[in-house]
Amino acid sequence: MKQAAPGFRGTVLVAEIQDHRRGRAIGALETAGYVAVAAATADAADVVARRRPDAIVLGNELGDGDPIDLIRALRSDPLTADIPILHWTNRSSDPEQIVRTLQAGASMHLGEPITDEALTVGVSALLQFRDRQRELEVALSVRGSGIFDWAIPTGEVRWSPSLELVHGLEPGGFSGTFEDFMSFVHPTELERVGTLISSILEDGEEYFVCYQGVRADHQPLWIEGHGRVFRDLDGAPTKLVGVALDVTSREQNLKRLDELRRLAATLNTDDSKADVMATVVKALAGYGYDARLYETNLPSGDADNDVIRYRTDLFVLDLVPPPDALTLAHSESEAREQVRTIADLAVSALRRGWRYDIERETASTLQRAVLPARLPELDGWHLDAVYEATATDRNRLGGDFYDVVVLDDLLVAFIGDVSGHGLAATAQMSSMRNLLRTLVVQNEGDPAAVLGAAASLTGAVLGEDTPFVTTAIASIDRISGKIRYASAGHLPAVLKSASRTATIGDPEALMPPLGAVFASDEAAEASAGIMETGDVLVLYTDGVVERRDEPIDESVEAFVASLDATAVELSPQLVLDLTAGDGLNDDDRAVLCITRTS
Repeated sequence: MKQAAPGFRGTVLVAEIQDHRRGRAIGALETAGYVAVAAATADAADVVARRRPDAIVLGNELGDGDPIDLIRALRSDPLTADIPILHWTNRSSDPEQIVRTLQAGASMHLGEPITDEALTVGVSALLQFRDRQRELEVALSVRGSGIFDWAIPTGEVRWSPSLELVHGLEPGGFSGTFEDFMSFVHPTELERVGTLISSILEDGEEYFVCYQGVRADHQPLWIEGHGRVFRDLDGAPTKLVGVALDVTSREQNLKRLDELRRLAATLNTDDSKADVMATVVKALAGYGYDARLYETNLPSGDADNDVIRYRTDLFVLDLVPPPDALTLAHSESEAREQVRTIADLAVSALRRGWRYDIERETASTLQRAVLPARLPELDGWHLDAVYEATATDRNRLGGDFYDVVVLDDLLVAFIGDVSGHGLAATAQMSSMRNLLRTLVVQNEGDPAAVLGAAASLTGAVLGEDTPFVTTAIASIDRISGKIRYASAGHLPAVLKSASRTATIGDPEALMPPLGAVFASDEAAEASAGIMETGDVLVLYTDGVVERRDEPIDESVEAFVASLDATAVELSPQLVLDLTAGDGLNDDDRAVLCITRTS
């Protein structure tokens, strides 16, 4: 029984084969399920253009006996470049001609004797190979990818058409050299990519590299390459074959997410409206947008079409787009989405800034209200103090306090700092100041007795969540000038005299801060010498001297040296001016100066 022919498998053009061979070839192909079309020399190219065959079986009998011109013409035309060509030669064909034909672009060579099965199997193999190539090209082009093949000894590099498109080139636009490949690497990445490739060729097998590139149209490009190195028997690299993926969208998304993460982190630390707006304006500068904040006389109605408007009960935020194209290499839709996200973060941060500014102003007002409105005026003595709310973080505002109590011939001054800041610390500071004033009176100005009593009462006065409180007390006999001094975890006071400037008190007599779990109610008093006419006693809080990345002992030593080098009369403001600088911790500062004038 005759076997049924398979279904349609494609169209095959049979051109310029001798009559008896052509008839046999057509019969074999049709039996195998192909549509076979015969063509002569004169009209072979026209038939190809009209019928677009899936494969071509081409013989030698083309006028002068050389099929090379037709093969080259087919390969140079993008519409026919991937059509498989089976070159059928007779037994007497010149081997050199066969070589030239294959070099011109023939896909396969078959020489006589050729069986029907050999012909149909050959055509089938070529079509299967072509189909796999097309499937791969379609898959790669959809993913924005392509294949590369680098012949290392010669430096020749082949890019698939889809890879050329990724780089902004037309098919066939890549010149095919390693140097041309490197010209598509971003200048900032050249050294890294070159070093990485050299390392892989030296002893590697798997190839992986991700780098920033540049398209032919100068648009940004990120490429991720995966491949394998092939070596000869001596281990020398001969080929690098792989696939290159266009990961520009991924990398730009990661970059934008990182920009937003950094922006959110910065806005989280910006507590004032001014700081928030400065950060937002800077973030939007790269997109060409102008941020406008309205606090009073809020604009009514809707914004212009291009303006992004955020209206709240406290403010209106307008984001005005640039008059020309966006300055960043994002698409307009991506840029506007990024800008809207920045605006969302800004609105949230501005609301918080409004609350913080109000709370900070409230804490500052309260603190100034509970600090002494004026210090006592005494014959032979000059008292002066200053408080400076330098903290930009509202959470660090409100812990510093000072006061002076006069008991007959005693002048008792104290200064301190409540840990934990903000409104709660301001209230606790007021309680501590009142407690110490009361204890000074009850203990007749004895510094050690005052601190001992305070250590026992601090927890009851400040409540369950008692903070640390550092404080120092100086009791001065106004007649003799004798100083009695005690400290609970506070930085040492400084006595500036005509002969020397030095800290006072015995460091070994320092008691723990008030409110600490290890606090003691036994305070040690230290005699701190005699104040003569012209001497100045300086009491201060840690915000005056503490500097980032510097041990506190060194900070105090530098502070004493700066006071010692000052020839003019000390004042609290001068002390602050002498210690101002970028390295200071972000904290409030208080200074109390006691000068003996006669």
